[in-house]
Amino acid sequence: MYPYIVNIGLLACGFCIFAATKRYYQSQAEKTYENLLHILDRSLQGDLTCSSYDETMDAAVTARLNRLMRISQRHRQSAEEERDTVKALISDIAHQVRTPLTNMMLYTGLLKEQPLSADARHLADRLQKQSDKLDFL
Repeated sequence: MYPYIVNIGLLACGFCIFAATKRYYQSQAEKTYENLLHILDRSLQGDLTCSSYDETMDAAVTARLNRLMRISQRHRQSAEEERDTVKALISDIAHQVRTPLTNMMLYTGLLKEQPLSADARHLADRLQKQSDKLDFL
């Protein structure tokens, strides 16, 4: 009977050690995840400084997150610069088109004030309509 009690005692001790070890590693994992979440929050707010310079997995993840955030910022800046370039180009094109279009509208108006045949008046009206469409655009 005595060996049976010893076996139960050893089994109970083993279970207690297992439970304690499990709690310890769960606690360590939670700390690691909390630290990673903190690092992510800082990175998303634009704080790309590394809080520690050690060789842990946290530091490696932090370095990669910071690199990812820097790349993201560069791409965003590049996209903004391209958008501004396109806006400037469209503005320039609109300006370059508006001047001849205004002249066409003026000349069409002057043409319509002249005595014209029915065909010429029809063509002048069509020219006026098309000029108005371009002016709208």
